[in-house]
Amino acid sequence: MKILSRSYFTESPHYNSIRNWVGRIGLYELLRKKEKRDDWIFIVDLTLELGPEKAIVIYGIPEKLWQEKVLPQRRGLKHTDGEILGIEVTQSATGEWIRSYLINPNSDCGNSSANCDR
Repeated sequence: MKILSRSYFTESPHYNSIRNWVGRIGLYELLRKKEKRDDWIFIVDLTLELGPEKAIVIYGIPEKLWQEKVLPQRRGLKHTDGEILGIEVTQSATGEWIRSYLINPNSDCGNSSANCDR
């Protein structure tokens, strides 16, 4: 940053530049092909509200990583431990809709190792 700030009269990039790059990386992460596994552990969040609509976000962690790295170290999750497997926006988040989305959030990523009957 010091090298750049000598040429430009600023000490850091404009917040809009950073926001644009984060948006591009986020879009790439959502669209890129996911690793197909049958041992995903899902963490589900349905609290994001966009006006009258709600968004369900599914974060997946491979069970193998959970068993081999997270539990033995007795640590919390890091953002690099898993990945966003799906985001879906709806106006009516019924239990049946949530269940159907959890069974198959993205046919390319595989299945959850957990039972989602609850």
